[in-house]
Amino acid sequence: PTVEARLLFSDLAVKPQTITLSSTPTLLGRDSQSPVNFPKNWSFISKLHCSVSYDSSNSSFLVQDLKSKNGTFVNGKKMSPGSKEVVASGSTISLAKPECSFTVEKNIRS
Repeated sequence: PTVEARLLFSDLAVKPQTITLSSTPTLLGRDSQSPVNFPKNWSFISKLHCSVSYDSSNSSFLVQDLKSKNGTFVNGKKMSPGSKEVVASGSTISLAKPECSFTVEKNIRS
């Protein structure tokens, strides 16, 4: 069986809504390096806001705040600027505001 790890944005204005994650960190923000396009008026998101990766060795996700201006939140708790946090599948990560949030999840496919 293979594990598909992904993040899923709740807001329909975010394109694409789903990103497949791997051990290579996915950068999220308004910068062109980010695979996600946020609405142009969402200036509360930093150019490079946070990164997310999946660690298959312990089936967990790693979120790192990239010293974002308005913070990265894991299940409502603000991360320290520049810090990394191991998060479980099903956790909600918010970029600055609750309306800009995504869930990390893993699906096992046989």
